[in-house]
Amino acid sequence: MTGFPGVYAGAARNSLTAEEVQARLGEEIGSINRKIINLEEIISVLNERADISAAKSSDSETGLKDSLKKIAGEIIALKKEVEKLNLLYSDLEKELDDKINAVIDEVASENEEIRKEIKAIKTAKGFRAGSTGDVHIVKSGETLSAIAKLYGVTIVSLMEANNMDNPNMIKIGDELMIPGQ
Repeated sequence: MTGFPGVYAGAARNSLTAEEVQARLGEEIGSINRKIINLEEIISVLNERADISAAKSSDSETGLKDSLKKIAGEIIALKKEVEKLNLLYSDLEKELDDKINAVIDEVASENEEIRKEIKAIKTAKGFRAGSTGDVHIVKSGETLSAIAKLYGVTIVSLMEANNMDNPNMIKIGDELMIPGQ
């Protein structure tokens, strides 16, 4: 049987990703659970045989009881293995969540830096968010992209001039300020 140390050592040796280790641990846990079920079925059968044999001979009963004790010990060991694997799975899941959150934080930080750089470039070129210029009233079928192209401005500058977060949220009749150039 592959044990907890075997899975973990294999992961380190093969440079597996957290998802691959989690998948392997899930398979290992499933395999152990199936073994537990099989052993419990064997115990049930052996208990029935022990009852039948008890009437025939006390010697065979002792042998069956010894077998049952051995199987019960194996079940206990397998349950402990499942507990270890569940703990490892939980640790890996937390580690993966931490890594995902770190990436999200890093992307958010980089996005903020990009926004600052765009604002600095626009300021250097004379663009100002919310500056007065032409006003455009949105008509049916128009997109922010088409309106920006019509006036020769970028979608980003059009969004900033109108304090928009989502370019898809314009609707017919909206009055959009066109940033001056």
